[in-house]
Amino acid sequence: MYAICGVGNWGLKLLSEFSKTQKFKYFCCNSSETETKILSLYPHLKRASLEEICHDSSITDVIVSVPINKLGEFSKKLIAYDKNLFLEKPASSSLKESLSINRLNSNNFIQVNYKFLFHEKLLNLKKQISSGRQFNRFSFEWFKYGSFNNDIRLNLLCHPISILKYLFPLEDFYMEYSDLQENSVVVNCFSDKLRGRILICRKSQDRRFHFALEDSKRKITKVDLNNSSLLNDSIKNFVDKTNSDIGLEFASKVLKQLENIKYLQIKVQER
Repeated sequence: MYAICGVGNWGLKLLSEFSKTQKFKYFCCNSSETETKILSLYPHLKRASLEEICHDSSITDVIVSVPINKLGEFSKKLIAYDKNLFLEKPASSSLKESLSINRLNSNNFIQVNYKFLFHEKLLNLKKQISSGRQFNRFSFEWFKYGSFNNDIRLNLLCHPISILKYLFPLEDFYMEYSDLQENSVVVNCFSDKLRGRILICRKSQDRRFHFALEDSKRKITKVDLNNSSLLNDSIKNFVDKTNSDIGLEFASKVLKQLENIKYLQIKVQER
């Protein structure tokens, strides 16, 4: 039996998709207005506190889609009661907290929702890289409109970094901001074998998320990451408990890379 903590716009999307195949008993929210909305859509559900969800042994799996600064608090409590977690990225607001949560985990199945890692082309690229194909350049370009209520680094920049850490787990990347504003970010990336750039703008009328890799023979592979089915693939992996590689340990590696990005002598907009 499932429960969900956090039913804002994205949490409601997750509830809708998970409910197609799984049975939910509880939802957890912090306002009566949200409660009314959820009950109008899912009248069989019951609003519950985090403590009630933790103590109900019939709840085995919990979707955690609370604000980023609350992810750690919720996951620590739920892990202590042996719940499997589908945890929104980046899993925590800091590396220190992520590592402390990871130390609590034992046999729980925990998946952090880095949904782009389920893209078929990325999975094929990972196999090619494991088989010896060498790449030396890459680029990310992500233009969208929205996601204004969170730090662009924790909310969006974590995705390209997760892809790099997934495809090239042995590479030690040095990263530096060449621009960092409230709604846009540019990061230059270097390792012994790779170099590239990440560009994100979340206040654009365009809608595209492209990733390109150039190999040692100058052959370019392009991946269009705007794929609406990726969330379903991520959900299926959690339901089936298939791939456990995208858990808290992986999330900690992404957060470590995020926190280690250096600042050039650039003007950073006040936050």
